[in-house]
Amino acid sequence: MDKLLRPDYSELAADPAWRAPMRAACRNLCNFLWYAWPHVPRADGKLNLAKYIPVLCNYLQAAIEGKRRADGVKLDRLVFNLPPECLKSVLFSVVFPAWVWTIDQRFGVLSVAYDNGLLIRDSSDSRALMESDWFKVLSPVLILSWRAR
Repeated sequence: MDKLLRPDYSELAADPAWRAPMRAACRNLCNFLWYAWPHVPRADGKLNLAKYIPVLCNYLQAAIEGKRRADGVKLDRLVFNLPPECLKSVLFSVVFPAWVWTIDQRFGVLSVAYDNGLLIRDSSDSRALMESDWFKVLSPVLILSWRAR
């Protein structure tokens, strides 16, 4: 597959007529995933939103917003079991941290993987997404710093 065309957002940065509706749309995690997809480094084709992806996004968003299930239990501990190649890494370790920090920069995100290489790959992709022109227009107040441990 051909690489996706990555639009130039530098001209849109000064246009509040574009920025305000984009920010409003991206308050929803599923919309954010859709708009962020061309800026994810590993995205090499069109995003196929299978039926389960909006469900995952809704649960993640509900957990961040502190919502409760119908029986009153707070959604604060979620476990997702998915087979390989179901967008797990991209959704949970690349897009989700970026989306959370557009909502509130005080959130901490802890990513875990069985292999250090996967962890570095996903965190690098998330950082690249947050350094993209599109993300800078969407969330200009987020400042990334580098801290080696």
